[in-house]
Amino acid sequence: MRILITLDYEVFLGKETGSVTNDLIIPLNELTSVANNHGIKFSLFVDASYIYMLKKLGKEHLKLKNDYDKICFNLNKLSNEGHDIELHIHPHWFFSTYNKDKWIIDSSHYKFSDIKKDEAEEIFSESKKLLEEITNKKIIAFRAGGFSAQPTVLLTHLFKQNNIKADCSVYTGASYNSKYQKYDYKDSCTKELYNFSNNICKEDINGEFTEIPISSLNISPCFYWKLASRKIIGIKSDKTWGDGITVKTSSESIINRLTKKSKAMATIDGYKISYLPRLCDLRKKEGKTLTTIIGHPKLATSYSIKKFIVFCKLYSHENNFVTIKDLL
Repeated sequence: MRILITLDYEVFLGKETGSVTNDLIIPLNELTSVANNHGIKFSLFVDASYIYMLKKLGKEHLKLKNDYDKICFNLNKLSNEGHDIELHIHPHWFFSTYNKDKWIIDSSHYKFSDIKKDEAEEIFSESKKLLEEITNKKIIAFRAGGFSAQPTVLLTHLFKQNNIKADCSVYTGASYNSKYQKYDYKDSCTKELYNFSNNICKEDINGEFTEIPISSLNISPCFYWKLASRKIIGIKSDKTWGDGITVKTSSESIINRLTKKSKAMATIDGYKISYLPRLCDLRKKEGKTLTTIIGHPKLATSYSIKKFIVFCKLYSHENNFVTIKDLL
């Protein structure tokens, strides 16, 4: 079974965005050190809309210019090491401002469905162009911010304009509805990889785009009760390197997770990495040929790094780790 590890290269998106050093540089050094030891390459979905604003506002704010330079150096290092660089966008950055050393986040433009078509076209093309300039590599794949890739017709329009061949936004079997995120993938195609046209959930064998959905499994409420108890206790090894604040989870989603089975994504984030081997083994028994994993460097913890080391030792010998460009 092939394993694809994708990482969302982004800072925090709540009222405190954290720092580039703690959200990205330090945890990525830890993760890539482990991965490189096992010949594993990541596919990094880089939030280029954030980087665009760093460059734009860096003319007025030295701190943002320094953050931009750090990221450019880091991305080139990762690219030169063989890690795959692809496109991730949180549109709200284009509408956000910076004042007194702090980002003023415009959360009313959090997803593409919140903005006008001409605004979406500019944001997408400028973000992709900048990322290609930084890495000197072609971008062929995309992941929507907050997995919010619906309605698909706008994104496929943007894909055609910008020569995007693949998407990795679908969170198989899951749905979510809040001010910041909105998606419904409950009835999405269950294949590990499929072509689509104007409906990201429906396979079209003649479709010009490829969907690489994030793998998932059913998790009982017991897991989330245990996760909640660890947070209440404040276990030191569960502290993230990232120093920002996440966007709030909807109360409905929290209640659902604590009261009934729910879909959990294949991830290397925090304590959730604990069920990743079970997910991979289950998919292998089911005859799946690809498992797609997601991670966020900002959510890395000392616990998750230790578990990631074990995961790599377990699976690097018998599985073929791939990048998105390997699959297309």
